[in-house]
Amino acid sequence: MADFYESFDSGVGALHHTWNSDNIQTGGGQLTLEGDSGAMQRPSGADAGNGYGYYEVTANMSADVQGPAVLLWPGNDVWPGPEIDIVEVINGTPYGTLHWNNNGSDAYTSVFFNGVDETQTHTYGVEWSPGKVEWFVDGQSQGAITDRVPEDYAHGGMNETLSVMNRGWEGGWLTVQNVSYTSHDYGW
Repeated sequence: MADFYESFDSGVGALHHTWNSDNIQTGGGQLTLEGDSGAMQRPSGADAGNGYGYYEVTANMSADVQGPAVLLWPGNDVWPGPEIDIVEVINGTPYGTLHWNNNGSDAYTSVFFNGVDETQTHTYGVEWSPGKVEWFVDGQSQGAITDRVPEDYAHGGMNETLSVMNRGWEGGWLTVQNVSYTSHDYGW
């Protein structure tokens, strides 16, 4: 897919694969998820979604509640698989995570965004490049992971689909003002 920017001025836009749409509100240039709901690019195969590049979201979410998340979901819609969480919350701390399939079980490593109040609006980003995933909050690096980084479809792996979700286990909400993807040429 090509680069994109979605402002939610006209509904869910590029994130047209939704579930529990009664819990999704759009309008005024934002998308809000309450209860168990979500919106994402359609995961229809290893080449679905996007490959290496920079992904960004401007959002705020409920505090100290597991459930709200912005992530890159495996393009083939099979989990556990390569998943990159741009931002999630656990025990009142937002974080980013790299997941992989470890012989049929989920395995992961995380980078915590200490001192970031997820109830306030922030711009969260992740740069997915060959051999490295790096997380950003408001343009400041929060850390990087260089082990078990998946390859994108163009380089023998799988693309990722951008997803916003609220699992709703503990209530919670997620409001997103915009999402974007910018591909990068890493010297190829």
